[in-house]
Amino acid sequence: MTKASTEAQANIKAQSDALTKQLSTLQENLKKINESNSEQVKKFNSTITEMQKTNSALQDSVGKLTQQNATAAANLQTARAQVDELTQRLKDSSNGRLFLISIAVVAIIAALVLALA
Repeated sequence: MTKASTEAQANIKAQSDALTKQLSTLQENLKKINESNSEQVKKFNSTITEMQKTNSALQDSVGKLTQQNATAAANLQTARAQVDELTQRLKDSSNGRLFLISIAVVAIIAALVLALA
């Protein structure tokens, strides 16, 4: 072989060695990135699972609160109807009592008028 050919082969070997070293470094970096990504994915999945559990619990709570609200609204409506009914009874009762009191007062006045006459 000639000197030029030997030098060319040495250059090629040096370049090949440099590329092999660079490839090895890149592969190590890629491995680290993949491991990091894998850990992040595990943490993310864990976080998502917790969020789903929390969301499910919140939905259950909303469902219960909605049911309680509907029950409370129905109870309130019933109570309002009872108040209206009791108010009307009180009015009717008061008017009846006033009428009876008015009759009693007229009777007393009539009795006094008759007694004085």
